[in-house]
Amino acid sequence: MQRTVETFKRLIDILKACDGESSISDIAEKLNIRVATVSDYVTALEELGLAEVKTVKAPFLKKVCVKTTRGECLLKCFSS
Repeated sequence: MQRTVETFKRLIDILKACDGESSISDIAEKLNIRVATVSDYVTALEELGLAEVKTVKAPFLKKVCVKTTRGECLLKCFSS
């Protein structure tokens, strides 16, 4: 994943959309980004410890769950 301003903007937008209820498909639709792209970004956020992904009910339905404190701190930095 290239480290461009657009990449960081998308990471922040996706992190903001990680509400514990939305699936990767929901986030993709909300942000008008391809599902595969959102999945890649969510994987990167998970590897950084900024989001947690859990499979809920159906074996292939992934929900992006509660952000960690670290992720919320990151959002506060970019919001101010």
